[in-house]
Amino acid sequence: MLLEIEAVDRSILRSLFESCQYDRVLIDSVLEGCFGSAYADSASEPTVARLDSGAFTMFGGNSVAVDVKELLQLAPICYVTPQNDEWRRLLQDEFSARITVLPFTGFSSGSLDLAHLAKLIGVLPSAFELKQIDKPLAEQLPSDIGN
Repeated sequence: MLLEIEAVDRSILRSLFESCQYDRVLIDSVLEGCFGSAYADSASEPTVARLDSGAFTMFGGNSVAVDVKELLQLAPICYVTPQNDEWRRLLQDEFSARITVLPFTGFSSGSLDLAHLAKLIGVLPSAFELKQIDKPLAEQLPSDIGN
């Protein structure tokens, strides 16, 4: 039986999402109770949970738990990022042709080659400039890229 987990009680779900590497901002925001909704198979010892943040849904825990199918049917799922192969298979089996797989590319600033970056900066056309992102620039980006 599924339960909605109130914002003040969502810390109980944190362990189910520890290994999730994608959608961390959304996961953490819902778990911290800032917004969204959370559902789990138990309020005291959950084994599987669903977090919803607007159009985004995140699943954590045991993908073969008894209540997984009920979690999948709660509300329409617009966007979901499977966190591992078990969740990916389950979602593909459940939704088959109704889903589209979008690839993710991992990124770490630790792997940047500073010499290569300096070379790229050196050949920038004069109409372009490299800027560090600050708050005003970050606030401007959505309108610049249409997102």
